[in-house]
Amino acid sequence: MPLVCDASVVFNLGHRGRLETLAASLNEACGLLITPDVEPEVTCDPHGGFYDEFLRTHFTRFDDALTALAAIPADFSPLLGDGERSVLSVARQRRCAVAIDETLARKAALAMGLELTGTLGLMDMAVHRNWLDEALAMEAVHRLQQNRFFLPVKPGANDDFPEYMVKVKKKFAGR
Repeated sequence: MPLVCDASVVFNLGHRGRLETLAASLNEACGLLITPDVEPEVTCDPHGGFYDEFLRTHFTRFDDALTALAAIPADFSPLLGDGERSVLSVARQRRCAVAIDETLARKAALAMGLELTGTLGLMDMAVHRNWLDEALAMEAVHRLQQNRFFLPVKPGANDDFPEYMVKVKKKFAGR
């Protein structure tokens, strides 16, 4: 099943988290999509030259007309950005999984019944599939933290990646 990604996930897989090999594995395994509304958010970044190439290499741009905008619950739609709305719409229209890190957009995805993950979930999956070494995953968590990515649980100095993910999953259990 293809995975349609919002800008924060693209940033985290790219320059912010230096997880280009994970992006390549994900693209090969399921296909990564980006929407026309997310692309300018990514390429206007100061590392735009990097992301132009990163998108060409690892993502397919979804250029079909969006027909599923009405499926976004009305209480969420006005509060979401264009990129988030387009990602949710494509996911609904194409029956794709969605990769979003922003809290409100994640709540909207859950309300829509979409299959949902985020950067940490992709990293966890990659570790379980042996696409990403545990030590490299933990290094990426620290890089993301240094680059001001909001982590739901701050990593401990001696955490390994599986321990860290147990803490993250425990925080969200029962939500």
